[in-house]
Amino acid sequence: MQRARIQTAYKRRNQRKGKKLFENIPHHSYNEDSQKSCTTAREFIQTYSHKPPCVITIIQNKRQNAKFFYSRVGLFDYKYALINYRQFAKEINNFR
Repeated sequence: MQRARIQTAYKRRNQRKGKKLFENIPHHSYNEDSQKSCTTAREFIQTYSHKPPCVITIIQNKRQNAKFFYSRVGLFDYKYALINYRQFAKEINNFR
């Protein structure tokens, strides 16, 4: 139980640091209801020729939003990218 609390605190701390880093890159939104959110994000990137790094928010319903981070390596879930922001820090800092 103690270990789970430590891991949760670690994730929260990393998310806060990651959010600060991700504030410096472009954010894009797109409304789509018909497909899966990941497929929609990939099509949105191709259609509008977005360059990495950027954050893409797919709004499926009024209540459901899916966020993705698009990097040179590929498309990642936003929460994963926040927690593991160190993997993307060099790319984001080069963008500034």
